[in-house]
Amino acid sequence: MALVERLGNETNIGLKLPSGAAWLVVLDGDHDFRPGQRVELTFDPARAIIFGSDGVARHPRA
Repeated sequence: MALVERLGNETNIGLKLPSGAAWLVVLDGDHDFRPGQRVELTFDPARAIIFGSDGVARHPRA
């Protein structure tokens, strides 16, 4: 985990995956994560928004 932003209503964490890909994860609520901490995540694909390297959503939510 490279970045943790605790905003009160949500927590944003920036992840660097073993593949080198970067992910931004937005979690509801306030979570006490620390940079460098390992996390295991699951997600609901129906709620995910995936962006390409061009910044355009590949699978925008309906």
